[in-house]
Amino acid sequence: MENNVLKSEKDLLGLLNIYLEEWKHRDNIMWNQVFRIYYATLIITILPYIEILKNDSGNKFDNKICFWISLIMSFFFLYIGLAYGLRLKAIGDTYMKLCMMIEDERIRKLKIEDMNKMITIFTKPLSLSIPIILFFSLLFVNFLANIICVFG
Repeated sequence: MENNVLKSEKDLLGLLNIYLEEWKHRDNIMWNQVFRIYYATLIITILPYIEILKNDSGNKFDNKICFWISLIMSFFFLYIGLAYGLRLKAIGDTYMKLCMMIEDERIRKLKIEDMNKMITIFTKPLSLSIPIILFFSLLFVNFLANIICVFG
C-alpha cells in the first residue's frame, strides 16, 4: 500500500515538472508573439507619417489604408494576446491545483516556490491585462495619428 502512494507521488511530481516546463514555454512564446504583433501594428500605424518615405507628390502610403489595416491588426493583436494569456493562466492554475494534491507539505511548498521563481512582471496576473493595455495604446496612436493628419 505504501509503495502505491509513493509511486503516485512520483507520478504527480513528474506531471508537475511537465506543467512547469509547459508554463515556461508558453510564457516565452506568448511575450515574443505579443510584442512582435504589437510592434508590427505600431509600424504600420506610423508608416504614412514618416518624413523619409514621403515624395514630392505627397505620401507614398495612403493614410486611410494604413488606418484600416492597423485597426484590423489591433483587434487581431487583442485576440491573440488574450488567447495566449488565457492559455498561460490555465496552465498556471492547473499547476497550482496539482501542487495542492501533494500530501507532503514540505514538497508542496518547494513546488510552489519553483513556480514563484519563474514569475516575472509578464506572468499570471498581468498576462491578460498587458495585452488589453497595449491594445488601447495601439487604438490611441492610430486615432491620434489620423486626427493629426486630418486637422494638422
